[in-house]
Amino acid sequence: MNESVFWQVIESAWATYPALDKTRQRAAALNQSDALQQLAIMLEQVVIPAIGLKLMELDREGLTDFIRTLEAKMHQLDRAVLYQQTSLSDLCFIHARALIIGMGKQYFNLIDQDPAKATRHLEAEYVTTIGYKIYEERFGRPIEKFAKHSILTGSNKAAWVQGGR
Repeated sequence: MNESVFWQVIESAWATYPALDKTRQRAAALNQSDALQQLAIMLEQVVIPAIGLKLMELDREGLTDFIRTLEAKMHQLDRAVLYQQTSLSDLCFIHARALIIGMGKQYFNLIDQDPAKATRHLEAEYVTTIGYKIYEERFGRPIEKFAKHSILTGSNKAAWVQGGR
């Protein structure tokens, strides 16, 4: 799976709810924190289940690639400067990065390029676990987590050297 397929899974889950998707695109483009707070709730309640349905359509290789791409994106966002902007704890920072990814490619790129634009205290826990859950349901055993990239806070050592905590 290339990165565009990864984003297509997330974007197509949002597209399942056209009005919500339009709100998300506008909120991401304008970086509207109030709208993003409401969208975080909808991400957890309706979009993540839609992502799960999309993941159920993938074969083992596709689902594994989705999980590895998610882990790589989480690792990419694991930076001290983003931690300071978004979170109060290591666990909250995992969920904050998950939200950034779950909001889709446009918002991910915005925050990746300028972490100061991230909204404080927004989280989406289940973005990090949906792929693992679907994999275990489909194939009867868990997939190895963090085979290439850890999603744990502080695991991207190069991105924490100058920023500290």
